[in-house]
Amino acid sequence: MAALTTEPVLAEMFRTGAKLPVSFEVFPPKSENARASLHYTATRLADADPGFFSVTSSPDGSSRERTLAVARELAACTETPVKIHFTASGHTREQIDAHADRMWADGIRHVLALRGDRPADADRRGIPQAYEHADGLVAALKARHDFDVSVAAYPEKHPEAPSLDADIEHLKAKFDAGADRAICQFVFDAESYGRFRERAERHGIDKPLVPGVIVPTNWRRIRRFAVKAGASVPDWLDELFDGVEDEPEIAQLTAMATVQQQVRRLIAYGAPAIHFYTMNTWQIPLAAGHLMGRHVGDFLGKTWCGAA
Repeated sequence: MAALTTEPVLAEMFRTGAKLPVSFEVFPPKSENARASLHYTATRLADADPGFFSVTSSPDGSSRERTLAVARELAACTETPVKIHFTASGHTREQIDAHADRMWADGIRHVLALRGDRPADADRRGIPQAYEHADGLVAALKARHDFDVSVAAYPEKHPEAPSLDADIEHLKAKFDAGADRAICQFVFDAESYGRFRERAERHGIDKPLVPGVIVPTNWRRIRRFAVKAGASVPDWLDELFDGVEDEPEIAQLTAMATVQQQVRRLIAYGAPAIHFYTMNTWQIPLAAGHLMGRHVGDFLGKTWCGAA
């Protein structure tokens, strides 16, 4: 019988992935128990030596204080840079300048600049919108302090954009305003990211476009999130998760397999780094970091954030 040759998928991923930076997104906890859990999660994820943690804010900017508090805590207890989600919605330019000054004074140097979502009745309620688009916010932050500014990118286009090319031109405006990199909305189809990179290059964009990978431990929830964000959902993923959500262990292993495959394919499409949307979990993102060749075995005996 002739010998069969198979691709050493994990070996190749282990060799090539170790050269890539990783980062982890978390969201602010809503209770003391959740806060303690997040501290433990961050301590575990810090073992992968991420370039930064990012901390989300509400789309209308109303949770800005909570976001800043969490960022300070994570930066102190993990000794890892923290990137704050900073939205223009819901604030005047003067308020944005003041908050930028406060972040800088608190040692925050990394910002993800977002337009944010403006409520339909914002004018009636007198809700301010400092900048119509994120490029204005980028320019303001860069002028105020020497922040490292990331912006959002949408490989399958922003839901409000008339076309992908129009959306890429908007992304280019954010880079022209001073953005350092873009963090992409997650996609389930790695080819979408590959095509997006090529198209962005044709528009003259040469800054890093970092793909996002979401951890689908709760498929129903993630699917709703994807549809709202305009990310296409392949039929095979629905079929893969069908019937396993009542089996948590199987769902976890299935999610790990999909993340591993996604990371490997994104690396093949030239990803300059990988940004994990962790959903405030650590097991799968940390395992993915391990499969990328990052040393993650130093936790034993470590005091985790928030431990007595």
